[in-house]
Amino acid sequence: MIAKKDGIPPRTQARPMAFTDREALRGGIDVWWIFLVFLVIGIGVWCTALDLTDGVETSPSNINVFLFAAFCALVIGGTISLIVMPVGVMLAIPLGRALSRSRRLWVHIVVYTALGIAIGLVYIALLRGGEVFTPIRSIWDYVLFVPAVSASLAVPLGWWRTAHRLLLADRRRTEHRTERPHTEGGAAGSASSTGISAARAAEGRSLRSHRRCGRPEYGCRAPVRRRPGRSSAR
Repeated sequence: MIAKKDGIPPRTQARPMAFTDREALRGGIDVWWIFLVFLVIGIGVWCTALDLTDGVETSPSNINVFLFAAFCALVIGGTISLIVMPVGVMLAIPLGRALSRSRRLWVHIVVYTALGIAIGLVYIALLRGGEVFTPIRSIWDYVLFVPAVSASLAVPLGWWRTAHRLLLADRRRTEHRTERPHTEGGAAGSASSTGISAARAAEGRSLRSHRRCGRPEYGCRAPVRRRPGRSSAR
């Protein structure tokens, strides 16, 4: 596991695309809700299109079919995908470590797109009893491809969204750190110049006070100078 200490991101010059396990989990959450968006819209639209092919063309019926199909997709698909999501995160963590040295975003997008396609094919194989590439027997079988396509799109989009947000935060943090020394240097220079001005002002006051010494109008007595000579004592 790549640790993140004191708010310092794990990305370095040697590993510019390194991510922690917690950041990978955040990416998995992004993939999950993006998958649900595609799934709900896809299932709703597809079931509504099938309803239209059955000769039902009334608008209230089409809306009800869309809402019912979307609700079922949200509840069933959301629950199943939430259970499967940690497995996808566990698969994505070693991929992220293997690609942490690559700066090219398209390489990461291609790899995670392949991961999403693989997840979709596994889903189809499980529901069709291992028959992934067999001919479609019913038009309703096409509904199975909606979750597969949704996973193929959600995995790279979720990774890109998470990576873009984290890299942007790193860039802003770096810019903030480069601006701080200039600000501190300006403040130190201002304090130094203020100190010099105060010292010069104090020196001027001391010099003026020395010049005033011995002048009656300023109330200062001049020191009495004694001439060297014999003592008055006899």
